[in-house]
Amino acid sequence: MSDTEYGMEIKRQSGKTALSIRNVVTGTYDQAVRIFDPYGNEVLSDDVVTGGLARPWLPMLPPQDLGTARRPQTNQTAWTAIARSSNPIFQPKMRIQIVTAAAAGVTGQIRVMVDDVQWGDIVTTPTSFDRTAAITPDFGARFGSTAKIEVQAKVTAGTGLVYAQPLLMYGTQS
Repeated sequence: MSDTEYGMEIKRQSGKTALSIRNVVTGTYDQAVRIFDPYGNEVLSDDVVTGGLARPWLPMLPPQDLGTARRPQTNQTAWTAIARSSNPIFQPKMRIQIVTAAAAGVTGQIRVMVDDVQWGDIVTTPTSFDRTAAITPDFGARFGSTAKIEVQAKVTAGTGLVYAQPLLMYGTQS
């Protein structure tokens, strides 16, 4: 038995690691396959303990309430946050799909904010919000940090409620 580990590493022309099959520390697990971006961030690896994918994490949105009355909502005439999440930035683009609605005789608007900056166009109910675009203009500097995603709504005509239900949100490549 030897303490020497056999493995493989493929480097980029710059000398930075692009792919490795080795353990980072001594252990009894099989060697993990890791792929790195040009900045040294591990963007893909396998789970040597249980199998499957270790990174990236693939979020799964929980089932959403179908009852309009229980959706995020507001009756305010100024922009009001009605849904919020915090998400790690591992991919340069994000896709969000949101269904919107309003009470009878009411018109409203919905917008998405990323770190308090409007992300995409404002939609008027009952138009769905569906956008895929860069999550932030400074992706390289923000890689691995957390972004605050917020759905805001407001009533623009009538008296009653405006609703917005996020149905889909994920990161994607350039």
